[in-house]
Amino acid sequence: MLYTTYHKGQQQTGKFKDNIRFLPAPVGDLLLNYLVVVIPLLQVFLRRSAPHAIISPYL
Repeated sequence: MLYTTYHKGQQQTGKFKDNIRFLPAPVGDLLLNYLVVVIPLLQVFLRRSAPHAIISPYL
């Protein structure tokens, strides 16, 4: 399940709206693996090459 507060009419109305989307199980498993394994590993490699660099919080 993905939860965001952005929707396409937000610029016109100026209001946030809950936007909940469900992923198919295989896609959800890939996303979970990415968040749990790839991002921390990338941070370790990035710290070694550039100690003060940060990773973008966006997918």
